[in-house]
Amino acid sequence: MFIVFEMKRIFLFLILVFFFLFLFPRKALASTYYVNTNSGNDGNLGTQQTSAWKTITKAISSIKSGDTVMIASGIYRISSVSFGPAGTSSSNMTIFKSEPGARVIFSTDGDLPPPVHVASYTRLESMWFGGKANSGNAFFTGGSPVSNGIQLVNNTLFGYNGISQGSAEYTFYQGNRFILMGNGRFDHGLYISGGYTVGQMATHTIVDNNILIGGEGYGIHGWHNTHDSIVTRNFVTGHFWGLVMDGSDHLIANNFFWKMTGQAGREGPWGPWLAGANTYLINNILGPNGYAWTSGNTTNTITNNAFLSSPLLGSQTITLTRGQEAQELGLSEAEIDSNISSIKQAFSSPISDIFSNQNIEGYFSKLRMVVPSGSPLYGSGRQWFGQVVNVGPNSLAPTSVDGFWNAFRALGLRDWDRFGNVATNTPSPTLAPTSSPIPTSPDVNGDGKVDGIDYMTVVIHFGQTTTNGARDGDVNADGKVDINDLNLIISKIS
Repeated sequence: MFIVFEMKRIFLFLILVFFFLFLFPRKALASTYYVNTNSGNDGNLGTQQTSAWKTITKAISSIKSGDTVMIASGIYRISSVSFGPAGTSSSNMTIFKSEPGARVIFSTDGDLPPPVHVASYTRLESMWFGGKANSGNAFFTGGSPVSNGIQLVNNTLFGYNGISQGSAEYTFYQGNRFILMGNGRFDHGLYISGGYTVGQMATHTIVDNNILIGGEGYGIHGWHNTHDSIVTRNFVTGHFWGLVMDGSDHLIANNFFWKMTGQAGREGPWGPWLAGANTYLINNILGPNGYAWTSGNTTNTITNNAFLSSPLLGSQTITLTRGQEAQELGLSEAEIDSNISSIKQAFSSPISDIFSNQNIEGYFSKLRMVVPSGSPLYGSGRQWFGQVVNVGPNSLAPTSVDGFWNAFRALGLRDWDRFGNVATNTPSPTLAPTSSPIPTSPDVNGDGKVDGIDYMTVVIHFGQTTTNGARDGDVNADGKVDINDLNLIISKIS
């Protein structure tokens, strides 16, 4: 019996190998390549650090969908760059990232921010892009005609007229620093807008845990009937205005709006403006010149926000005391302003000086303020994803993209598509973050028996993460499809 079982296991394993090698070659053969502006050569193979290419242009023209490009420390001079080719899905993304600990800066020969375009399902990670402010250049993360699944994580952008997202779905910005972005009243730090054209509307954008130091325009601008934005744990300061969201169904939580400037001769400063409907404004800190206001839509929920020298708005308000910032925020007003000033000064310098400045990370680190345990902000936020949270950015958040959207839907916020329609399967407000029990039976397809069809479900999704349990082959419901799920299927197969 044992021998028969082992032969069955070996036979099914060989089937698995066949499927990976012949039916899914693009996924199986995804490769990692290397670029080094100092020691590389575009005549190299690019497959190891010792045989790195010299230019990012060579890498982009040589790799395939789903590959990863690791970039060594240095200043990369380029007039413009289009990152691609596009990946095929969120589980097969094309990735460009700096090597661990490397400072990678892309700029033009004249120290201007180079125009950047990012293809769908492409992830940029831990790189710096920029140059002199107000150059007229932008960083594009949408359009042509609709982008999908673009991710910017832990990057530093400076001097751009702004990030122009345009028409895009499921875009993800996390852990970035956007410095001296925006130009005038119509160019913004992050511009989330696809316009009103049916089929090209902007939906499903996550903006989490970023630092935005203006700059002009809005820090974050969601306009032209945008839907489904999650804006959480951001520190926004120095722009004319902090944030605006029209359209509907947005979550604006745990942000810190500090000292906007207003536009000379026009409107004064403010923090978040709720111009749309069905929007949550919760757990935010509204500092000096960062007050919140709304166009009066009664479908909005405004609660558990903290106010420092700012008019109160909503319910369950927390009043902070001017002069007690160190005790309540974790950093004094003078310390906050000093670090902001140091960052602005550093990023107004020549690119060579920015590259060699070893103090910049310290300035940013201090602005990631840690709320003292005795602060009225500590543990007093409204729970929006099943965890106790602080008020302001120094708080927990979901650990996955799916986790963010599960929390969003559990609040009763609706999913819209790019055609301006509400999805018919939007969960009701009473449902838990996971709208249905996760199946764990080896009988993946529910036909009453465990057979080759169930086995092939595991094969197809092998190596992926999922929140769908056995429906995607995650038989043990641990969030990933792996060898443990295969063994469970094999042990029960008939």
